[in-house]
Amino acid sequence: MTPPVVTCFLFCGKVQRDPLGGYLARRIQMVFRSPHAPVTIPGEFLISLTDVHGKQHLRLDLIDALGNVVWRWEQRPEYPIEQKNPLETSVVTIEGVEITLPRHGAYNFVLYANDVEIYRTRLALARLRYVAAGPPGGAVSGN
Repeated sequence: MTPPVVTCFLFCGKVQRDPLGGYLARRIQMVFRSPHAPVTIPGEFLISLTDVHGKQHLRLDLIDALGNVVWRWEQRPEYPIEQKNPLETSVVTIEGVEITLPRHGAYNFVLYANDVEIYRTRLALARLRYVAAGPPGGAVSGN
């Protein structure tokens, strides 16, 4: 059985259902900046799949640069993705999650279907450095 194909993967602040039947993703962001770590980021996922054959159980991991799983979501086994017509699109939303990034650096979201990796994308927590402000009014002397 061939794994499904990911046609859309968004991590955002909020996924809303459009009255016309689609979805709206608000505040899409994959790079976060903070002067400190750990940082907890609230968010939601919008995932679109096609070429779904048979029953597919989904799992989403967030893996750090050392290969450690720092966050995991698993689809409940009693509710697999199943599509009668593999040409149709299956949409999965994962709502109300809080992901803790333990340290600055790069991470990978890895999506699995029936334990086979089908998608990978990067997320980063960058160190925010404070910049000292200039004189009042923003003017800097050239002398």
